[in-house]
Amino acid sequence: SVSLWNFISESEYELSDILKRKRKGQDRNWTLLKRDAGGSIDNMGPLHNEIIRRGQALAHVDDPLRLSVYRKLLNGTLGSWSELSVEHQRLATMLLFVVRPHEVTYTSPEQAIEILEAEPAACAEFLEVLEVAESRIEHLAKPMEGRLKNEVILTHARYTREEIVVGMRYAGFKPKPSPVSMQQGVFHAVDASTDVLLVTLKKNEKNYSPTTMYRDAIISPSILHWESQSTTSIDSRTGRRYVNHNEKGSEVVIFVRETENGEFGGAAPYLCLGTADFVSAQGSRPIEIDWKLRTPIPADIVARMTLQ
Repeated sequence: SVSLWNFISESEYELSDILKRKRKGQDRNWTLLKRDAGGSIDNMGPLHNEIIRRGQALAHVDDPLRLSVYRKLLNGTLGSWSELSVEHQRLATMLLFVVRPHEVTYTSPEQAIEILEAEPAACAEFLEVLEVAESRIEHLAKPMEGRLKNEVILTHARYTREEIVVGMRYAGFKPKPSPVSMQQGVFHAVDASTDVLLVTLKKNEKNYSPTTMYRDAIISPSILHWESQSTTSIDSRTGRRYVNHNEKGSEVVIFVRETENGEFGGAAPYLCLGTADFVSAQGSRPIEIDWKLRTPIPADIVARMTLQ
């Protein structure tokens, strides 16, 4: 039967035409389209209608190792959890939380994998979405500069919020906090000694309160202007860590997206800009900081994201 990638390549359709959720009526997805056209589909598991919606959250995956681990987990060839490397466990955990149906609470990696394995039709669709994602890769992802060079998160790759909080070792399966509860735009990943900043450049006033309408902007390929949370003072523990992170041996990693919502209408993924160094600060509550990125942003991304 025709693959999703072939269908998109040979038609006028975009991926978002096929995977976008409808506000009213039935959701759209590739499995449904194939079934309605008389094609054969895999078994729909007990949570099919909930989990199939998560396919759009895989359309941004753009680095070879993540694609490889996600595929192995989805096609059942990853092997036993206890025998995986720490890096492969972390990548697999990223996928499990990305595709987690809303009403499901994970108790262990093994239970989460069992839930996924009971959904052959959804796994088949996710594999097809990853094939399309791979065909859309625009930039070569590279290891982060400095002490974080061996982390699974890569500079100039794109990630959902769930992937970021798991990949930066902040959240995951118990005893770590659940990735689901993580909504703020900054967090301190103690295990990685890293402050992680999630930046949305063009904010919609409807979705942000006056205290969260931070003025963030890409100034040049290497400089990002950023405002801290409105409650953070320059002499607070967090403020001092931002300013003195090099002396304290901690890192700062910045993720950026243009707008809150992406091509499918839901939350847009973030681009990892990698590690950054403090340049200057002014003010307090919020603190305005200029960060120098260790890896410059590709020119086409600067052009797209620089505020006019």
